[in-house]
Amino acid sequence: MKRILMILLAICAITSVQAQNAPRGEKRDKIITENLLSKMIPVNRKFAITRTPISYYLYWVVTGEKAHDANTSISQAAYISDAKQKKMVNTLNTESKGTVTFSIATPSQIQEARKHGLQGDIQHHGGGTHGFYLVLPYNQWQMFEGL
Repeated sequence: MKRILMILLAICAITSVQAQNAPRGEKRDKIITENLLSKMIPVNRKFAITRTPISYYLYWVVTGEKAHDANTSISQAAYISDAKQKKMVNTLNTESKGTVTFSIATPSQIQEARKHGLQGDIQHHGGGTHGFYLVLPYNQWQMFEGL
């Protein structure tokens, strides 16, 4: 009986460690495509912006680093430091090898995007920010339109 209990505990420990690893390879690429690129909206043919703030889950998938604690829902908007926001952007830009150039949305881009279906808490860059948005130049976003 003790042996079975020890085996079950070992299996649970292995499973929980595996569950903490960010997705990789094709699965990771699919998550980025479905949760980032395909959910961007165009704004006046100038740029495209993520429709909702970047979630803790998407940050984790892109960077491989958890920025939330055990009591935080991964679907929440990622309330993270500027350095972590830049880390995510740099990771995406490095991996795209110059194909696309993501950047963190500026307050003026966010205000302009509000008229085009931007969702989420829009208190970005000033008093109690709750997340951040990413943008792509419009001509680069067009490569992914319709994904």
